[in-house]
Amino acid sequence: MRLNPGRMIALVMSVGASAMSSAFSQNVTPATDPVVQAFAVKEGLTADEADRRLRLRMAAGEALQKIVEEMPSRFAGKTFTESPMVVTVRLTGADPVPSRVVDTRYGRVTYHFVVGAAHSRAELQSVVNSGKIQGLFPEYQGIMVDGERGVIVVELPGETFERLRDGEELDASRELSVPIELKKAAAPVKLLSAPRVR
Repeated sequence: MRLNPGRMIALVMSVGASAMSSAFSQNVTPATDPVVQAFAVKEGLTADEADRRLRLRMAAGEALQKIVEEMPSRFAGKTFTESPMVVTVRLTGADPVPSRVVDTRYGRVTYHFVVGAAHSRAELQSVVNSGKIQGLFPEYQGIMVDGERGVIVVELPGETFERLRDGEELDASRELSVPIELKKAAAPVKLLSAPRVR
């Protein structure tokens, strides 16, 4: 099976170390771990540096999970940059939250908080869970909460997407009171699981 480093990285940052521990606890070294190797090739890093960065991402995701637990109703999403590792956390509301620095055995992580997001991730997920999007677009192939931008992305089959009338995306956003982005699916797929969140 070919690994998708982008998906693995998103997973590491979104769920933290607890869900990834099995991938890093087997009897493998950075030089033989397929996840580390795929990331090293993608980023042009040595295996050891790729391993350190992945572990730092896991530590950053774990710390972020604890931070979110302090303000679950305000968490809207996050982005991150590396070298140095900086996680920007989007929050609803206007009350400022001071930056935090967390030192891990793999490096330092700085968390900056940006307030003023229109919707929390929980609010967007509740719209997805309500079934209203599926009712508006029954031929959907995927629904995803994009926490980086604060939108719900609905992937549609090519033919359905081509038949959309002007303003349909805006109409859906107004009806559901949250930002909706309609997107042409890359390829036809069979829906096997519930909509995903990142």
